[in-house]
Amino acid sequence: MRSAAGMDEVGSREGRSPGGGDSIRLRRRPPEPLATTDVNLGSARLVGQRMRLETAIANGRGTVRIGDTTWRVTGPDLPAGSAVRVVGSDGIVLSVEP
Repeated sequence: MRSAAGMDEVGSREGRSPGGGDSIRLRRRPPEPLATTDVNLGSARLVGQRMRLETAIANGRGTVRIGDTTWRVTGPDLPAGSAVRVVGSDGIVLSVEP
């Protein structure tokens, strides 16, 4: 039987607690696995997309604008406005190449 708090009843009501009432032992059920494995992939979904640099890549770092979000990028030094393709990601930083 499952309680409202996600607990499973274990055992039976045959045992008596020291106070004389019925006793029920509860244990937590392990969480259900997610139905999908691509939840919160964020930057990984951008791999393969082409875009233009918002700011120049200088010393290996620059930015691109995707929708209403500015993303940090790493790659070879290129001027602002250059076309780049996302080839990978490391957390919230995209790796790009011309």
